[in-house]
Amino acid sequence: MKIYEDLNELTPVPGTLAVWYRPSPESEFSFYVPVISPDQAIDAIEELQELDGSQFDTQIKEGTKGISGLMIFMDDIWKEWYHDNGCDIHEWCLPEGSKN
Repeated sequence: MKIYEDLNELTPVPGTLAVWYRPSPESEFSFYVPVISPDQAIDAIEELQELDGSQFDTQIKEGTKGISGLMIFMDDIWKEWYHDNGCDIHEWCLPEGSKN
């Protein structure tokens, strides 16, 4: 998994997907990981959450949880990704009938 600190490092074409991940809501930095599908995005988010518990510990407050999402490059800008049914990546990956 290649991690970028700036979305401008990517060379997107329309439809390019990238996970964004912030180690804590108060953090001033985010990481970006290019992915090819929402399924791969879920895997990347889970891997980043595992790293969050180890590598990022020195930079975040203990007990905080990272936040994440999926972006898509459309109309020459990055936008939050939503499934055709209106769900974001976290709602989309929930088992049928689950609630947040």
